[in-house]
This record gives sequence, C-alpha cells and structure tokens, in this order.
Amino acid sequence: MKSFKRHILAFLAACSALTMTNAGLAQDKVRTIFGTGNSGGVYYILGAGMADIINKNSKILDVTAQSTSGTTENLNLVNSGEFGFGFTVYDSAYFAYIAGREFEGKPKLENIRILMMGHVGMHASVVWADSPYKSLGDFKGMKVSTSPGVAAYLLDHATYKPWGIDLPKGKTPILSYTDQTTAMKDGTIPVGNYNMAHPASTILDLASSKPVRLLGQTEESMAAILKEHPYWIKAVIPKGTYNGQDQDVITIGFPYAIVVNKDMPDAAVREFLRLCFENDLKAIHPDGRYYSKDNKDYPAEPLVPYHPAAREYLKEAGLLK
Repeated sequence: MKSFKRHILAFLAACSALTMTNAGLAQDKVRTIFGTGNSGGVYYILGAGMADIINKNSKILDVTAQSTSGTTENLNLVNSGEFGFGFTVYDSAYFAYIAGREFEGKPKLENIRILMMGHVGMHASVVWADSPYKSLGDFKGMKVSTSPGVAAYLLDHATYKPWGIDLPKGKTPILSYTDQTTAMKDGTIPVGNYNMAHPASTILDLASSKPVRLLGQTEESMAAILKEHPYWIKAVIPKGTYNGQDQDVITIGFPYAIVVNKDMPDAAVREFLRLCFENDLKAIHPDGRYYSKDNKDYPAEPLVPYHPAAREYLKEAGLLK
C-alpha cells in the first residue's frame, strides 16, 4: 500500500511539475516530492514541517513530504527524478554517488546533488549506570549486538575496533533499537548500541527505568577512527543528555544532509533554501537548528557536488567561501 501510494504521489507530482524554462511560466509552481523517513522519526517530522512552510509561503515551489524507509530509498528516488528532494546520511550519499560500500556493484547514483547539510547523528554505547563496564574495551570476548542496516553495522564495528573488539559479519546479533532497549531492560544484553540524533526517545525510555551511562572514545581512539573513516566527524554527547549521564562523551558523529536531483530548477532550489533559512525550524524539531544559517559545517568541496544553485545561495549566505 505504501509503495502504491508513493507511486501515485510521484505520478501526480510528475504530471504537475513545471520547469519554469521561460518567462511566461515563471509564475507557475514546481511540484515535487520530498523523501523523508519513517513517520515519527526526525526525517519525517522535519520534512513535513519544511514542506508546510514552503507550501504556505512560496509562489514557485510546492512540496509533498512523503514517508519512506529512509536514506537508501530516498537516494534512489531522488536520483531517478521520482522525488525532487530527500534526506540522507551524508556518507551513504557519497558511496551511492561512487557505487561503493553498500552500493558496490550497483549503478552510480550520479544524478544526486547536495542541497544543504543538516543535523548530526551520533553513536551511543549505553550501559546501566551501576554496571561493571567502564570502557568499550571491557566487552572483549563478549557478543555485542548491532542493529539492522549496513550503515549501523559499520558505525558499531568502527566504534569497537580501536578497543580490539571485532563484530564479525554474520555472527554478530542483530537487534532493532527497540529490541535492544527491551533486551537491556530484561538483562539479556550488557550494552545497547544506538546510532541516531540525541536525545533519542528509545534511550530516554531506557533511562526512565533507571540511570544509564554512556561509554565513549578517547582522543586517540577517535583519531584512529577518523583516519579510516574521513566522512565521519568527532562528536560529543553532552553530560546530562540522559538520566545518569554525568560526563561528556566523545563519539562518532555522522552528518545528515538533504539531496536534490541535479535537474531541479535553480529557482526551486533557491526557494527551498530561502524558506528554510528564513524560518525558525527549531519550532518543528530541536534538530531544525542545523538547517539554518547557524550551521557552519558546510564543506567547501563536499563528497557529492552541490547543486549549482545551492552552492551559489550558500555562498551568498556566507556559509561557503
């Protein structure tokens, strides 16, 4: 049913889309779809809010926010032109663009472009505050769970590698974040591994049972991770984010971004950026603050090229040199 609904929306958007290629049609709207994520998640909440702002304030762009399974689906649909915009994990967009990692052996998604950078997800290894585990290295010889998906596995594997712990493919238990939280409460796993924006509802749920502690990296282990994975960043989960967390925690950060099809008209690209930057997206979700002029983490040369109109707008906004 979701797939049928998505294709109907795509058909209607395609039928309505106007490329504004001449002055006589300049007043007409470009109509397109914005790929978000699972309903209730950050992608969907922010995407729906952005679309609402655009549709209420724009005379040239109309956007339908569509719930999807997330990054991979969004990348494929934006590349094909079925969607105009979509949320993605930044490094996944890069590997889709070059047909590497989880996209190895598949056609390169060469039609995607960066529209804007966004919030930052962070890895969190969570134990109970009264547990005997004091560092990530304490789990040597134990089976550590990961969550479904290539990106999550790679983040979890990279987290433990500097500590001499391997998470072998095919032998590492796979549990969803909800299942890890349940297993932690039941005492069947010693540590939960979460890759998401923080504070995260599933960890807040865990910490509501009793205080938790987050295990992080040292400066040395973080440097080793970033040397091998330059598309990630050093991030810090501030103390007090969760009940029982009394210290800042150094961890892997993975930026999110919004991609756009390379053929999206320049005026539509500028309009999307303008309305996001001119409105307070924190009112939609706390992570909306990253989709503003306050976000200074725009790479001069991103792993996936900027849409030309986005590059121009970001320069005018002072976010690119």
